[in-house]
Amino acid sequence: MSWADVVDLPTPSGPLVSQPPSGWNARYPCPKVSAPFRFGIHLWELPVEDWPERVRRYESLGFSTITFTDHSVVPQWEPLTAVAAVATATERIRVGTVVLDAGLRDPALTAKAAATV
Repeated sequence: MSWADVVDLPTPSGPLVSQPPSGWNARYPCPKVSAPFRFGIHLWELPVEDWPERVRRYESLGFSTITFTDHSVVPQWEPLTAVAAVATATERIRVGTVVLDAGLRDPALTAKAAATV
C-alpha cells in the first residue's frame, strides 16, 4: 500500500495531500500519534476515611481524569458532589460525570449544581 492509495483521492482541485507526513510507514498505513496517551479512572464511590489521599495518589500516578456515574441501583456517591470534592482535593486532574440520570433529577437543580462545580 502506498501513500497515494490512502490519501491521493480524486477531487476537483487535485489530490488532498501531495506528500506523506513525517512518521508515515507503508507497512502500517497511519501517521505516528504525536499526542500523549492518557488514562482515567471511573469510580462509583471512594472510601470515606481516606478519599482525599487516594485521589491525590491517583493524580501523582499520572491519571488524567476521574469520572463518576449516576445510577440508582448501586451504592455510590452523588456524582456532582463527588466531582466538586475531588476537584478541591487535587491540582490538575480533570473531573467529570459519565452519566447523569435525568429521570431522577430536577433539571433546574441539576443545572445549578453543574454550574457551581
